[in-house]
Amino acid sequence: MGESKKAESKQEADAAVIYGVTALALLSTIWLCGSTLHLLAPDDFSGVFLLRSKPTSTMTVMKEAFANESMAARSTAYTEICQDNKGPAGWDKNKDAPRPPFPPFNQETALQKVKAAEAAWNQADPELVSRAYSADSVWRNRDQLFIGREAIQDFLTRKWERETNYRLVKNLWTWHDNRIAVRFTYEYQHAESGQWFRCHGNELWQFDAKGYMQHRDMSGNDIPIAESERLYRWETPSETKAKTAAEEAAKKAEEEAAKLAV
Repeated sequence: MGESKKAESKQEADAAVIYGVTALALLSTIWLCGSTLHLLAPDDFSGVFLLRSKPTSTMTVMKEAFANESMAARSTAYTEICQDNKGPAGWDKNKDAPRPPFPPFNQETALQKVKAAEAAWNQADPELVSRAYSADSVWRNRDQLFIGREAIQDFLTRKWERETNYRLVKNLWTWHDNRIAVRFTYEYQHAESGQWFRCHGNELWQFDAKGYMQHRDMSGNDIPIAESERLYRWETPSETKAKTAAEEAAKKAEEEAAKLAV
């Protein structure tokens, strides 16, 4: 009877060793795969291991939320992800060519980014402007929230169909590492009403390592003004283009008239 108990004890010990080695091998495999292992509580099938995948990135969560047409749902996800001031993480790999200057910024390079954006936005060209943003760039523009260059172009197209005679000034407020804060003012004429407005606002920018803006957070307020109160009166690119086209047309008409007179 004693020999039998010894044999049983040895079998139990061997089984424990095998179990331990198997568990260790499983843990090692999970570690190498980059996953996490969670041991259920004693009441939940004691001794059973549950394999969990990597935590979902905040960018994935945000993209899923932004697929919802509801701005309220988008706002909730955006607020939850950005409230710690870190913003979303888990961006797609940027495959575009580098766009200098690159972070970390100093006063000179931060100002370069600000004035480059000013020049581009004054062109009022959605495709041109969108090139400065990463393919999965996250935007909050007043009460609008969206992701990606296509959405940026759609938004800007609608914006400049409504905001005509657009003139913008951007000023560097401050900078740190890969972030820049901007204050801006722009004036425009509403396409339907003809009313002039001046907008005062602020922007928070975050850039990736290649120099593309991956996060833009903007707030602004429009103030109705009289045409006589306008401060920005320089010739816009569209006005220059129209003026040049008119001059070329007039010159061509004169040349044609001169040929007929001979």
